[in-house]
Amino acid sequence: YTLHSTPPLPQLTHRTQTHIMSGEVITQGVQRKPEDSTTNTTVEERDEELARLGSEMFNSVGYYLEGKLEGTAADYALLEAMNKLATDKYRDMADDAEHMASSMETLQRQYTELQPYLQKIDDVQVAVGSLEESVRMLSDY
Repeated sequence: YTLHSTPPLPQLTHRTQTHIMSGEVITQGVQRKPEDSTTNTTVEERDEELARLGSEMFNSVGYYLEGKLEGTAADYALLEAMNKLATDKYRDMADDAEHMASSMETLQRQYTELQPYLQKIDDVQVAVGSLEESVRMLSDY
């Protein structure tokens, strides 16, 4: 962020505004009345002071708004980066899920191919169990 430091603006009270409107000039909290011979100079000084204060005010408001906009832009940049990371993470998760689904299909196909052999093993186990029972019966006889 780029921050511009500006001096604090003077507070204009109703009393100050009233004095400025009535032609009196207040400088640094000291009130002085214009002299008759310098009335035009005082009015010109007042106009210059008002122009300067107005310019400072607009500059300060501009700096404030610029800072706010820069902060908002930074927030959006952060949000964009977070969205990109989340998108990448979900893409990786989708790739992993696709790989797992492919692996599951391969395992299912292999299990299906092995099923007849597993059935033969079960049949042999039943036959061996039957033979063991026959051997036991013959032993007992």
